[in-house]
Amino acid sequence: MQQSQRLLQNPIFITVGLFVITFLCFVPSLQNDWVNWDDPTYVLNNPLIVSDSIQWSAIWKQEQVLGIYHPLTLLSYAFDYQIWGTDPYGFHLTNIVFHALNTCLVFFVFRNLRTSLLISTIIALLFGIHPMHVESVTWISERKDVLYVFFLLLSWISYLLYRSADVHRKWGWYGLLLVLFACSILSKPIAFVFPVILILSDYLLDGRFILKSIVQKTPVILMALVALFIAQSGQVDSQSLSSVSEHPVPTIFYGSYNVLVYLFKSFIPMHLSVFHPFPLDDSMNTLLYLSAIPFVALLWLLYWSFRKEKRIFFGLAFFLLTIAPLLQIIPFGKALTSERYTYLPYLGIFFVIGSLIERILNKNLQKGKLIFGGIATCVIIFTAISIRQQLVWKNGNTLWTSAIESNPDAYFPYLSRGRYFVQSGQTNAAWNDFQKSVKLHPNPEAFYEIGLIQEARGETKAALESYLKATKSKIPYAKAHMNVATLYGKLGNRNQARFHIEKALQIDPDYSLARYNLAILLKIEGKLELASVQINKALDLEPKNMKYLEMRAAIYTDLSKHRKAIRDFKQVIRENPKNAVATYYLGLNYLQIGDTVAAKKELLKAAKLNYPLPAEIIETLGITISKP
Repeated sequence: MQQSQRLLQNPIFITVGLFVITFLCFVPSLQNDWVNWDDPTYVLNNPLIVSDSIQWSAIWKQEQVLGIYHPLTLLSYAFDYQIWGTDPYGFHLTNIVFHALNTCLVFFVFRNLRTSLLISTIIALLFGIHPMHVESVTWISERKDVLYVFFLLLSWISYLLYRSADVHRKWGWYGLLLVLFACSILSKPIAFVFPVILILSDYLLDGRFILKSIVQKTPVILMALVALFIAQSGQVDSQSLSSVSEHPVPTIFYGSYNVLVYLFKSFIPMHLSVFHPFPLDDSMNTLLYLSAIPFVALLWLLYWSFRKEKRIFFGLAFFLLTIAPLLQIIPFGKALTSERYTYLPYLGIFFVIGSLIERILNKNLQKGKLIFGGIATCVIIFTAISIRQQLVWKNGNTLWTSAIESNPDAYFPYLSRGRYFVQSGQTNAAWNDFQKSVKLHPNPEAFYEIGLIQEARGETKAALESYLKATKSKIPYAKAHMNVATLYGKLGNRNQARFHIEKALQIDPDYSLARYNLAILLKIEGKLELASVQINKALDLEPKNMKYLEMRAAIYTDLSKHRKAIRDFKQVIRENPKNAVATYYLGLNYLQIGDTVAAKKELLKAAKLNYPLPAEIIETLGITISKP
């Protein structure tokens, strides 16, 4: 009996148990597929990831993906791709392992914060199995959450060891925490909240805020400011931020509402969904305004706890300060609340829960069975909800169908499920969802998707009307302008084609396809130098795009820059040796520089690839084409 008790109190045994429980809780997600929300952009269609080898240099130089600079996260995807290819199993496995490791690290963090073995275990267990954390773990694109928190927790532990280390080892720990904090920032810039965590840790351990201790964190604070700048710049550059004036209420009430929602769901995780929309009208105004009352009460509790209960103050302050940047006071993205935002902040709530449990047990040990029974029941319920929520993430259909059931009046889930149906070849189902989406809210994305279906059906006029509806939306949509330009080009209306290409580039100057199409238009108009400028900009954006390279070679041919054309055509042919058109024009360029041997060789290849050689070329070079 005593041996069993000693085993249960062994930190190593507890750590292994936490890892196993957390891992098993998330095993169902190993069977999940990719979902059509960010997964294609982050991984499946990302040339930085889908490559024969790891693109070390390119990944570090990539400014951002979907508004975030996170090279370490991209590198982790690249490593997974080298092992698993596009099999989602391995990507899910990596997410689960990091989450299970984070659960163990949470235990060690709170042990180093002088929290009891029992309470550290409860905090870590709640962190590991909580249903609100499913989104961060099960969604492959949220690798950045589990990764940045992994490095942040290691950095936090390094700081706590720095505090207690002797003078000879002190600065070694401090240097390590800076390196780990940098890794956290490079996994997700939201790690800029870390200095606040360290300051609160000092308060919990010392019982007060000490100015000298804050000053010692100057390097950490400076790094956090850099991370904040990176995060803000990424949101601005990706046009993720929306104007405060676009929203029906002052956005400060989004903050008060979100705090209460996240706080409530830490205890009762219900109405879980991948998408909780911003209000598009006045339907939620009363609720948003009323949220200020309990929020003010929460602030009063924070003030009271600062004076009376430092452990409660630590937990509440941790929660409020780490979630503050994600409360949509400065609106970004499409969702008002997102479950993944609680991944780190909930540690504060779990600490308060653990501290209250410990206080009850200290005052009345006889309530121990009741308390432990309640904890066991909570663990079972939370685990069951987490497993059920993982099944929601099975694929794009299950994900967005669940979102529709949770928010039937939101347009975005219909749009997203429609896109899944398009990818699955279910055009009729996609059509119905896109029609429902525009009925709920006339959004440019759905009009654009409707136009694509109409164009595929050969309904050119109807497609053009749909694309034009998309361009008239208040939300700028570059793709719609590009497709309008393409259709006008086919109809011979070059002026309208150019107008919409330029509109697309005003919205997105890095839209490589628009640069390519503008180059084609300029080439047709005989403005070859201007066409050359545009195609070079397109290739700067997509240097491996052979279609762009072939166009540049054609422009160089027209400009009589034959050696440059030869260089580009040869590269195109290396990628696709059966490209008859490129082979033919390579031969013509050789002919223009007087290399008749090379010209004849390439033109014969073109003929064998069934390219119809002009009679004058055959006669000039004396080519004999053997008939099959």
